[in-house]
Amino acid sequence: MPRLLVQSCLIAILLGVLPSGCSRVDADQVAREAAAAMSAGDYAKGAKLAGKAMRAAPEKPEYAVLYGFALFENDEHLEARDQLAKTAADAPASFAAQYFYGWALYRLGAYGDAIVPLKNALYLKNGQEEHVPDILVLLSRCCLKQNLAAGRLYLKGLRRYRSFGDRPEVYNCLGLLQVGQGEHELALQSFEEALRLDPDNPVVLQNLAVLHDTYLGDPNRAIDYYRESFFRRTDRKDPTNQAAIRDRLRQLARGRRVRI
Repeated sequence: MPRLLVQSCLIAILLGVLPSGCSRVDADQVAREAAAAMSAGDYAKGAKLAGKAMRAAPEKPEYAVLYGFALFENDEHLEARDQLAKTAADAPASFAAQYFYGWALYRLGAYGDAIVPLKNALYLKNGQEEHVPDILVLLSRCCLKQNLAAGRLYLKGLRRYRSFGDRPEVYNCLGLLQVGQGEHELALQSFEEALRLDPDNPVVLQNLAVLHDTYLGDPNRAIDYYRESFFRRTDRKDPTNQAAIRDRLRQLARGRRVRI
């Protein structure tokens, strides 16, 4: 799946919460110039301008969040994490501060740590209802990485939103969580629903293959799904896991005397 939150959407969130006001430096104007620079792909300039806005109006957490985001997109990840952590701690009631700190931790693979600020953002969502699905996806992914059953609640919440309810990723993630919890028959239903929504999805096909191969004890069905996943990736010129799938198909074929 493409990145859930593209950079332009993140910048739009920040533009929506930037306050208005005047100071010796017009921090609001400078922050908007920073956002414009980032929208054009110039994150170094964006970080410089956002830092200027933050220093001009240190009481405004939105400017500090913008600065942290600019640092992150300029590949200064640790500096960005520290900046966003400080802002989240200093502004516990700021939706933007909690949301972007959780987002940064997720991007850095700190899934367990990301859950708390993302849950805070979900609680503080007043006026940001359109971003609730984004938060639910991030929370569900963090729970998936941690094998936490709570991820199912977030995924079920996503299905209330039309733009996400028909997306195979929701059911694929739900199936992965169910596998992790040992609920293999429920996982089968979830993966099959994901496949119904996207019949040529090689990731879902591979997950069905592994489920039948490893957990349901049905090597013949596993072979069928491995083959389909392999062929769909070949069609897309996607080499991901192709060698491993080919090797597993040969092992299963030798065991069942099935010609690949």
